[in-house]
Amino acid sequence: MRKFLMAAIAVFMLSGTAVATENVVVVNNNVTTVQSGNAIDKLISMINGYTKKVNAVKTIDELMKVAEKCFEEMMSFEEKYADEIARLEDTLTEAQMERYEAKLEKAMEAFEAAVEKKTEQLMDSYNF
Repeated sequence: MRKFLMAAIAVFMLSGTAVATENVVVVNNNVTTVQSGNAIDKLISMINGYTKKVNAVKTIDELMKVAEKCFEEMMSFEEKYADEIARLEDTLTEAQMERYEAKLEKAMEAFEAAVEKKTEQLMDSYNF
């Protein structure tokens, strides 16, 4: 799992069903996903949160700051949760690992797509 997380971070720089389930909370008609307890779910939740932030930015400068902050948090994530990731690695089945990997990849792809789409929108608005 550690190798996958590091590879995921490397992929991010270049360009499932979970064991613990997510809880959904609705406040003022806004659906919010609450982090479950393990490190992988926390990483996925963090990426999803940054995807929402990307969608809300109004300028290229804001977009760059959000993307940079997400990158910084991903870089420090492995160090912060290294022990927990190692414990998870020992307890998850191969099928569970595959589901987590797919879920993490989906979150990263959504973030990258949001950054790309927002960049295009902002650039188009500057061209007018």
